[in-house]
Amino acid sequence: MLGPILFLLHTTGIIDLIQEYQLLPHLYADDTHVCGFCRPDQNSGLCQQITACVEDVAKWMGTNRLQLNVAKTEFLWCSSRQRMHQLPVSPVVIGGNYQ
Repeated sequence: MLGPILFLLHTTGIIDLIQEYQLLPHLYADDTHVCGFCRPDQNSGLCQQITACVEDVAKWMGTNRLQLNVAKTEFLWCSSRQRMHQLPVSPVVIGGNYQ
């Protein structure tokens, strides 16, 4: 029973950090999802916001003896079929890797 409590105490900092960027965190086991929403004409701002957030999460992890697995980090755009043409086509750089 102590395991889940310690997990919650340990991950509270990362939840607060993600929320500072006005993004939505979702944690399950060792996976963390960061979600954000924007209008199609504001996608570059959201991209910068999430990139900065992930960089700070990686720093937070380093100070807590954890490591972000950049190889498993993904960036996913979701849109309706009618607005797919408004999504950016340039790759997003996270941790020095293109996503």
